[in-house]
Amino acid sequence: MASDLQAQAQGQPGPDREADLRQDPKALEAALVSLRPDLLRYVNQRLDRTLKRRLDPEDVVQQALFSIIQRIAEWRANPSYPLRIWVMLQLGQTLDELRRRNLGTQRRDVRREQDLDSLSTPNALASRFAARQTSVAGAAKRAELRQTIERALAELEEPDRRILVLRQFEEVSNEQVAAILGITPQAASKRYQRALGRLRPLLEKHQPDAD
Repeated sequence: MASDLQAQAQGQPGPDREADLRQDPKALEAALVSLRPDLLRYVNQRLDRTLKRRLDPEDVVQQALFSIIQRIAEWRANPSYPLRIWVMLQLGQTLDELRRRNLGTQRRDVRREQDLDSLSTPNALASRFAARQTSVAGAAKRAELRQTIERALAELEEPDRRILVLRQFEEVSNEQVAAILGITPQAASKRYQRALGRLRPLLEKHQPDAD
């Protein structure tokens, strides 16, 4: 049982194990505990210096786990998401909300962003890509970049945008993306590269010129 839980924590496929976790509260609790180091690593990698002065990564993980436990019935009712992937999505949403709150930016209704469909809209995804471009200075230039990315994303098919969310922001493997979307790993990889190929020139255009 312990080895099964460790494999689940690493995101390895196992439909029988996933079914057990949905039915056995004790096994689910143990799996969440085994995921905690991964959750803490995820948060530490995404908190910049300013936020680390305001947010304790342990507190972020604890808050995310509280929300996850409160909403675990949603995961049980949705067999398309392995536990690790669903938990990481919820942690990303918790971190985004804490970031908005502590940086004083406009808060959005998180309940509208509780699933992959909402996270992969052109508007939501463009905002996340634009926020990554720390070299872009000034609110006007950042807004211009976000609008440019949003227009490009609007031309992509919904599965392509979902793949960008999972691969770029949730660190889901290509094989796991394929399982979630119900396509082959080869098709998932092709869609991912196509989506990146459309966005990469836009992002490179806004990089500062090298001296």
